[in-house]
Amino acid sequence: MDLQKGAGLNFREAAIFEQLSKEAGRKWRDFFRFSTQFFALSCYLKSIAECRKS
Repeated sequence: MDLQKGAGLNFREAAIFEQLSKEAGRKWRDFFRFSTQFFALSCYLKSIAECRKS
């Protein structure tokens, strides 16, 4: 009986951990997407500034 209870607890913990890791992955993907867009925008603005200088 104790073994089954322990297995159920571990299963629930695994499900919670999986949910947390999915949310963390989603946040990380959003952050990565934002940072790449920001980097592209800064490069674009830098190239415009270089063109205007020359």
